[in-house]
Order: sequence, then structure tokens, then C-alpha cells
Amino acid sequence: MIVCEILACKKDIARAGQLLDLLYELNLWRGSRQITNSIVEGLRHWALMTGLGSPRISGRVAETLWQVCWHFVGPEDVRMNKHDLALVLDCIDALGTLAEFNCMIGHGRDAAAITAEQLENFFRVGLWYGKQRIANGVINACEEARKECYTRNKIDFRPGLTSLRKSARKMRRWSIKEQPTWRKHIRRVERFLEL
Repeated sequence: MIVCEILACKKDIARAGQLLDLLYELNLWRGSRQITNSIVEGLRHWALMTGLGSPRISGRVAETLWQVCWHFVGPEDVRMNKHDLALVLDCIDALGTLAEFNCMIGHGRDAAAITAEQLENFFRVGLWYGKQRIANGVINACEEARKECYTRNKIDFRPGLTSLRKSARKMRRWSIKEQPTWRKHIRRVERFLEL
């Protein structure tokens, strides 16, 4: 119901923000696997809708997707089981959708920067936990979004491309420092920067 109300009030940015906060608090207060999965499913749909044409709220959706997983601060403090990994990958997928559609249609400068920043956060989680699937998911999301910054081999949305490249440079540095044996991932990020 909350997601439907957000969809219904997309012109009222303040109200949509309050409802996103409500989803986050609901996840904290009553968090169960089923509730969290439902929230992420709703955020995935909202990511698509905001990426298509509501860039003013896109950044808040990106931040909320990160907030669902920001408790993963490292394996020594918080374990990650297979269900947790699936949750993280679902959130990355939703962020990727938001990034793609924002770069293709929404063209929100702030949304591009905030979404790229949240993808960086997930990349760090992948490094901390030694989960290459997370790193791959983030790199895939960045690559797909980058493609949408172009129209007929011409840059159509430079702010999106700039944000993605800035994030890729950070991810490259972090990979070299924290997971130097992940040569395949480091090469993928380097190729991303070359294009």
C-alpha cells in the first residue's frame, strides 16, 4: 500500500520522501525476510518509475535501497548468509534499473550522482565480504547505465557518464587495495574507464 501511495503522489516530493522514510522504518521495526523482500520489490518498481521521469525523487529511492542493506559493515561484525546475499543482489539490480532509466530518459544530475554513490557502497560491501557476485552485480549495473548515456555513439547524458566514471575510479582503487587478487574485476573496471 505504501508503494502504491508513493506512486500516486510522485509530484509531491515531500510526501514521497516521507513514505520512503516510512518504508525504511517499517523495515527496521518489523524487519523480516518477507517484509524486507516486499519492500525491495516495491522499491524496484519505484526505481523504474522514477528513472523514467521523476529524477527529483530518484536519489531518495537509491538511498533507501542502500539503507535496506547498510547494516552489512563487514563479516567480523555482521554475517551474510545466502538470503542476505540475494537481498543485496536484488537491491543492486534495482539500483541498476534506476541508473539505466535515469541515464536513458530521466536525465537527473543529482539522481545520477546519488545512484552512483550507492552503487559504490554496495561495491565496498562486496569487497569487505569477499563476494565477487556483489562486485560483478555493481560493475554490470554501471556498464548497463553507461550504455544508456549514449545515443548513436554520441554522449547524450554527460552527468551520468561523469558520475559513473568517478565511481569506477574509486572502485578500481578499492579493489587494488582490498582485493588485489580480483584481477578480473579490476580489469573490467579499467575497461569501463577506457570507454
